[in-house]
Amino acid sequence: MEENNYFRRDNEQILQAITLFCNYHELLHKYVIEGKIKSSLDRGAFTRPSDVLPEEIIKLLGSERKSNSFAYGTEAGDHLLRERIAELENARHKTKYSAENIAIMPGAWAGLEFALQEVMGFTNGKCNAPRIAVIGPTLYQMFYSPIKHFGAEITAFDFTAADKKHILDVESDEESIDEIFSIKQRQKPKAIVITNPNNPDGKYVSTEVLRKIIEKCEQQEIYVVIDELQNFFQWDNSRGLNYAAWIQSPNVIRIDSCSKRYALAEYRIGWIIADEKMLGNRMDGIIGRMSGIMGNAPRAANTALIYLLQQEIESILEGNEFLGSVKQKLLVKKEYVTRRLKVMDNIKAIYEPDACINLALQCNYSGTDMQLAERLMQQGTLIMPASGYGYNTQDCVLRITFAEREEKLEHSLNVLERVLN
Repeated sequence: MEENNYFRRDNEQILQAITLFCNYHELLHKYVIEGKIKSSLDRGAFTRPSDVLPEEIIKLLGSERKSNSFAYGTEAGDHLLRERIAELENARHKTKYSAENIAIMPGAWAGLEFALQEVMGFTNGKCNAPRIAVIGPTLYQMFYSPIKHFGAEITAFDFTAADKKHILDVESDEESIDEIFSIKQRQKPKAIVITNPNNPDGKYVSTEVLRKIIEKCEQQEIYVVIDELQNFFQWDNSRGLNYAAWIQSPNVIRIDSCSKRYALAEYRIGWIIADEKMLGNRMDGIIGRMSGIMGNAPRAANTALIYLLQQEIESILEGNEFLGSVKQKLLVKKEYVTRRLKVMDNIKAIYEPDACINLALQCNYSGTDMQLAERLMQQGTLIMPASGYGYNTQDCVLRITFAEREEKLEHSLNVLERVLN
């Protein structure tokens, strides 16, 4: 149901979006196995580990692992790694985090699930406070287990109306913010989940709006869970997280990962930044909920990530842009994709990102986004339909990843142009 400039969705509608997302992946695997796919713009990595890591660490990831690579680590994750994450956050935002504010997770997605279990009070098979508000668009499959297994009652506010801005902003959305804080019969949610920047659009929530939400949450004892996975490669320098000391609130739980920012997706290293009491220990809090799924990546992967974190810290202190040369190469690809799309017939809108390696576009097509995605598969390319992220399937919005080789970009765009014509 559209209200103001968002679509409000309940558990059933969210599960429908998740089903579409999963159906797309089952379909693409069929075409991949059959050998029909020649190019893919539905996901990507901005670079390869060999391009950003020194040779001695590359060897550790392969044949020259140290003997302690096979040992257990602490439940919250490698202490030095957690220290480096805290140092990086403090360099970015003038916060005062320590290693005790960081817990390593087996992927950011798992971190979100553990965090929601804790804030909902999931104990003895029951939720004490199941109501969660989600500000979309976002990847809704992350909420499947909270809904199906932990009893979450989620209300989503998807800012995906075709002819409006796809982000909550302060100028027009005071009423929307009030609605989010009273999602069900004037009962407040236990947590508000925000993807910042959002997915697939890569749009940041403004600093003013985010501060206002956090302040209201502090007053009303509501948690703010911020998914920051898309926060890398800012294309608009006037936009960004722009946090300061105020982000270090006991009501704020931040989730991040090395998968996209550092091209280490294989190792599933995510982390949570939160108050020590929220994180807990091996028996309580978010860490206690990991149980046997400890937040310990292989030590070689920890070594690689510590190296990259240190490089980024030094870049900030020296006033340089981390991975600036990589970003410039990506910018050329982004501009090429945008230029091609602007001259294609039947492209209704291009939603250029503030950050990340994706852009969204709306197509003038007689069918749904899923039907268009299958047509593209039949012609040999993969482009992600956006209905799994909170877009209406009939609006025919796709997500393109431009972090691909030039010949793959050209092939996929040629196929898209041919199918739309």
